[in-house]
Amino acid sequence: MVEAAKNKLVKIIRERAQEEVSFLKFDLEEQTTDELVAIAGTLPLFARRQIIHVKGVLKVRENQAKRLGEYLENPSPSTFLIFTSEAADKEDRKRKIFQILATSTRSMEVMAWSEAEMRAKVRERLKKSGFQISEEALDFLLETVGSDLGRISHEIEKLMLLVGGEKQITLNHVMDTLGFSRQHSVFEFIDALADKDKVKSLHLANELMSDSSQTLQVIALMHRLVRQLIQMKELSGQMSAGEIARRIGMYGVPYFVIERRLQQSGRFSYEALVRAVRQLGMLDDRIKRSSIDTKVFSEQLIHELTG
Repeated sequence: MVEAAKNKLVKIIRERAQEEVSFLKFDLEEQTTDELVAIAGTLPLFARRQIIHVKGVLKVRENQAKRLGEYLENPSPSTFLIFTSEAADKEDRKRKIFQILATSTRSMEVMAWSEAEMRAKVRERLKKSGFQISEEALDFLLETVGSDLGRISHEIEKLMLLVGGEKQITLNHVMDTLGFSRQHSVFEFIDALADKDKVKSLHLANELMSDSSQTLQVIALMHRLVRQLIQMKELSGQMSAGEIARRIGMYGVPYFVIERRLQQSGRFSYEALVRAVRQLGMLDDRIKRSSIDTKVFSEQLIHELTG
């Protein structure tokens, strides 16, 4: 969502400028605010105006924040600075750099689409090109890819190329484009995990992750399951199964599946599920940052969840 909002803003700036506007990326985790200010204050070589997309701004230290604040008091009229960041927590909002940006720039908080909105957008995108997608295929696509709009758009393009004249996208098509094995349904793995069936969960996970490129997708599905179980535990006894399903975004899911998941949520303690969310987040981050043996760590987590 942040990337989509940034792209839209860049497009608006260029349309309104009615002239060439250069574009530059700048990462404050790797470069300094002094360097940013120097570039922002310099006219670009091949255009009269420039857009600088600045990432990592919330990582800026106080002394660097002061330098940026001084520039923002009298910014270059030829430069547009676009600062983007992931969600800012309470501690981030107390930092000097956040306060400087809040007072010296126009800020916009980008809210993620709900699952219902995401499903509608995917169907709308496919319908425009004459394609349809089955409910289970859409479930699997969103559970695997998550809310990354760029990745979803990329997978949709791949699906349309794969399906071609058939025009109907099935679960097998989605599994093919995402690289999952057909020998066992991923839903079997998730169900075994929710049943706390250690042997079956480990067997299916081993098969699904035989290709290392699938590991992140399996972890994403585990993360989704654990979040659903937590939400169900919190809402159980307060409303009906159907109301719980709507509240947590399980649209189009058969009633018996919802009932079964509710029963499965009772097999886990709230503390164990919260701990699993933290571990999955740490595991996902470590995978992206290094070359750790992801399969081993994933199996350890499955051991703990099904213990």
